[in-house]
This record gives sequence, structure tokens and C-alpha cells, in this order.
Amino acid sequence: MNLIFWLLIGVAIPIQTLASTNGGTGCHGAQSAQWYTSTWSSCSAVCGGTQTRIVQCRNPGGQTKPDDKCNCVPKPSTVQTCTTTNTQTDIQNCGVCNHICSVAHGTPGCSAGACTVASCDAGFANCDNNVANGCELNTLSDPDNCGGCNHMCPPDANGERGCSNGVCTGACNPGFANCDNDASNGCETDLQTSNSNCGSCGNACSIVGTVCSGGVCVCGENEKLLSGACYYLDGSTGICDTGYALGSQSVLSNGIFEGLNYKHTVSGNCCIWNSDANENWGMQSCNDPGPFGSGDPTAGAAGCTDQFNHYDGQLTLCKRVL
Repeated sequence: MNLIFWLLIGVAIPIQTLASTNGGTGCHGAQSAQWYTSTWSSCSAVCGGTQTRIVQCRNPGGQTKPDDKCNCVPKPSTVQTCTTTNTQTDIQNCGVCNHICSVAHGTPGCSAGACTVASCDAGFANCDNNVANGCELNTLSDPDNCGGCNHMCPPDANGERGCSNGVCTGACNPGFANCDNDASNGCETDLQTSNSNCGSCGNACSIVGTVCSGGVCVCGENEKLLSGACYYLDGSTGICDTGYALGSQSVLSNGIFEGLNYKHTVSGNCCIWNSDANENWGMQSCNDPGPFGSGDPTAGAAGCTDQFNHYDGQLTLCKRVL
């Protein structure tokens, strides 16, 4: 078999022509025998396998000769390690064959033969830079890493820190609320005493004279909230405190002042002096220290029907106006 036939069938090609020597055996210039090789075989494994090929010593006529006829040039290798897998970057063979990289809640990588965290799933982060536990933190719910590593939700004396969907939130203690929607100051509002946010955010005590107490807008001591204003009863002879004026008896109903007391002075007359022309309401228990009893006041009590009593110490109905 000659060289041309070897080239046509693709079995082997000459890789090196023997160089002339000083008459050594098998070294006779261009016409001497030379090494011929086949193409490399497929790798025996995806990673770490080997390839083989045929290496023969042949003369120009294509006849096989003993290897020593080609010994002027070292014999080419018949086996080599496969280099198709890059263990420096392959996540399936990182560093060594079959070393598979994996990352909890993320995507692995391989760099310089070492497993890495290439990226984290949405809502997770590798805050400790430890490949072993991957993307270990849930940044959607962790108040110490809310929305990102080391983004700590501020402490809150009136509530518990919280993180929802990567935003600092927290739960307020009973009676407190985050009325300004500012996470940095937490549950800043005391709903029990805030006149602007009484009982709930935005519920202002807008009626003149009312304040927030226990989460409810209330009038002053011994006053009653009636028809959008604060009223009180006093034995003051038709005279009201500064900021107050005589009120209409139309706001009264049976027992509405039960349990309250005179604003300043015990009355000397049971009929209620008011801003209307007549007095039609009276007290069942009057001229005695309070608190007022059951049913006080009552329409027509103590004969108070179409009366016009303006005595000294007369029981007086006053309304807050300023």
C-alpha cells in the first residue's frame, strides 16, 4: 500500500519526514521510512477520558517497517488526555471531573476551578459570601436584610420590626399606628391620645373643645358631646365660662347627663336655664352635690314646663363655642 492510498482513505497522514543522519540505520534522507498516524479517536469519557490513534513506521511505498527504521525521530504518542472539558469553568466538572456545583436558591458558577454563586433567585441573596449555603437569606421577609444585604429595618419602641416584599413594615403594638407611612419612625402615633389620629389614623378631634382620650374624642371634665358640641350643667345663674354660651335645650334627652357632675357649683333651682325662651327640662335630683342620678335631666321634671326661672344659682346649660 502506498502513501497516496493512505491519504485517500483518511486512515493516516505523514506528520514528520525523517531527517538525514550520519548514516544511521533507517535514516537515508527523504526516501527513508517515516512515521504515519491515523486521526485521533473519540474521547473515552466526557471528562478525564483519553483518545488513541494508530502510529506506524512506513517507507515511501507504503509498506510497514519495524519501528527502528524510523527511530531518527521519536515515535509520536498513541494516547492523549482529552481536553474537551474545561475544569476551570465547567459547573459539571469544576476543578476535577464530576464535581458538580450547586447553589441553594440561585444559579451556580465555576471560576478558576472553584464553585461560585453566579446569581441568586429573586428575593434571595448571598449575604455571607459563603458558597456552601448559597443564597441563604430571604430578602423579602428578613428585617435585618430587607430588600438587600444589611438593609436593616429600624427598631420601633411601639411595635415589632417587619419586612414584607422587601419593604420595611412591622406590626404596631395595640394603640399605636404608623399614620405618616414613614417606616423610619415606625409606629409613631399614640392612637389613645393623638387629637389628629384618635382611635385610628386620620380621625381628628375636630369639634371645638374635644380631645382624644382612650382613643375617643371627648369633651372636657363633666362635659357631654351633644349634636356636635360640648355641653355642661352648672349652678351658675345663666353665666357660662369663657368660650361657652347658653345652649338650646333641644339637644337634651332623658338621662343624658347621668353620672356627670356640676362644672363648678351646685345649683339652687331644678329647672335648666338655656338659650330658648322657656325652660322645659329639669333634674329629678337637684340642689345636691353630684354626680347626677338616673334619668337626669328629664323633660318636665320638678315642674319645669314652660318656666322662666332666673334665680340665683339657677341650673344653667352651657355650650362650647370657641
